[in-house]
Amino acid sequence: MSALETLPITSGGPTAPILGGIANITRSVSSAVVSQYDIQPMVQIYATPQGRDLGGIATDVRAAIADTAKDVPKGSSVVLVVRWRP
Repeated sequence: MSALETLPITSGGPTAPILGGIANITRSVSSAVVSQYDIQPMVQIYATPQGRDLGGIATDVRAAIADTAKDVPKGSSVVLVVRWRP
């Protein structure tokens, strides 16, 4: 915590303020949401197909999303993004 408080902030001016001088730093407990998109919390799940083609897996995942759509909280969405990396 003390290392964060003494972290210099680049301001483009002749003197750099330290983080502790412009912010209150405290510890807290929260959900493990790390990613955001358009300021919305996001959970990303990465998987690698083993022994199946990516199209078949995507079809199964879309079916699972459709089957559980009624359980998604209001204001939330489930989106499947398929990215192929060789």
